[in-house]
Amino acid sequence: MWTLELLPYLAPLLSRDQQPDNLCGPYWIALLLQAFAGHTVSAVEVAIAAHTLLPNHAWAWTPAGAPSSTGEGYGKIPTIPATARCGTSLPGLIHATQQLSRGKFCLLPLQTRHWEYGIAELWWLCQAHPE
Repeated sequence: MWTLELLPYLAPLLSRDQQPDNLCGPYWIALLLQAFAGHTVSAVEVAIAAHTLLPNHAWAWTPAGAPSSTGEGYGKIPTIPATARCGTSLPGLIHATQQLSRGKFCLLPLQTRHWEYGIAELWWLCQAHPE
């Protein structure tokens, strides 16, 4: 039986403001860099470092009735009309994590059918190689 406990430094992150529109990945990378590295990096800064592309009509992506959230510098993120090409790529997030943490942290993509075993494997990998 698995149990999940929040690490003490993650609790304050759960009360943060709403993530900026269309920046799910950059938002979480920013939170992790804040928690683990003490950086003051924003989701917008992560998005720019990750080469995120936003749709020209970003307002159309928010749920009906939800307030739009952009944040300082949001307008610096490039936009394109082709929504099929919009978003933040995994290689972009890997690059942004390494760049913004100055090589101290890396993002490891984890793909598994059984997430419990994948998380356990990742945990043991980190314990074996703390650097």
